[in-house]
Amino acid sequence: MSNFGLNASEQRVLEERLAKRQMQDFMGMFHNMFEGCFNSCVDEFTSKALSSRENGCISRCVQRPSPCSNA
Repeated sequence: MSNFGLNASEQRVLEERLAKRQMQDFMGMFHNMFEGCFNSCVDEFTSKALSSRENGCISRCVQRPSPCSNA
């Protein structure tokens, strides 16, 4: 990675901020996917466990390619 004229300390801080931002972006995408699948698939709250239909729906939903992915 080019250091763009930064010293080692500045480079380290920049890399840490970039890593933190990438994690925040990933967690946001994960949250959105989970929320979308949950809202699409889970509609019964009479049991602690998911029904087999809900389980199958969620499994299919999370395996769909994301519009943000390179797939």
